Amino acid sequence: YQTGVGKAHQLGSGHETKYYYTQPSQEDLNALFGTEVGNKTHYFKTMVRDANGQISISYTDMHGRTIATALAGDAPENLIKLYDNNNMYNGTSIGQLITQNLLDENTNIANNNAIESINNLGVVKDANYTFTYTLNADALKMASCSTGVQLCYDCKYDLEFAITDESGLTPPIIKKFSNVKLNQADDWSDDCLTKLPTPVFEGVDGTTHIGNTISFVLPLQIGSYSVRKTLTVSEASIERYKQLYMSKAVCESEQSIINNLITVVKAQTNCENPVDETCARL
Repeated sequence: YQTGVGKAHQLGSGHETKYYYTQPSQEDLNALFGTEVGNKTHYFKTMVRDANGQISISYTDMHGRTIATALAGDAPENLIKLYDNNNMYNGTSIGQLITQNLLDENTNIANNNAIESINNLGVVKDANYTFTYTLNADALKMASCSTGVQLCYDCKYDLEFAITDESGLTPPIIKKFSNVKLNQADDWSDDCLTKLPTPVFEGVDGTTHIGNTISFVLPLQIGSYSVRKTLTVSEASIERYKQLYMSKAVCESEQSIINNLITVVKAQTNCENPVDETCARL
């Protein structure tokens, strides 16, 4: 924040200058300069909301050089708006909504039993924003003790989204989904090749989404936001598949395995012969 001279421009007056520092989206850069601009991680995006409420944006490179500037958002009532203020450019046509990808190989990082992604989002207009997430996981298929039958280890997941206002003025918006799974079937002894993967998103708020895509709409105010996605393998799922493996993929009992090991040791060491000195040393 930055204040001006006089009571009308002090903090909390609504006429203070606000600065937001984000990283531009790849879609923004490609629309402005084409694909030869390079990766978005080499650039910075600064949003400034002046005393009139007008938002201006500047893009700079890693050397601090300004490569583009623009006005954004709604025009304040006390200012004359640009003739094309209502049109938005998404790289292909005028008047279309902009879609920004918040997941890529640079932000989607594996961390123990979770895959976490953290990205930022610059909001230039108070409006409703749609978040869409698609899960394209696969199942591990392993043989069971029954001939011709495979076991499906498709796991279950805990999914969480956190959209945080980086100014700290509003509490984070949290969306949690548990029991995210690929398969609705409960008979895990069936041939997994005959099961159709049908993801199910069960929200902690009681909502249920059938399919591999979940979408929700959030009202966001002007500002800079951190968007975090965390997909974690459910601990209950891990324990369940351990039990499944031990009961249906380990085809001999624990005592049978022990007996087989004893037989091998006896054969290799000749320990059943009481005069063999090897036995005395073991």
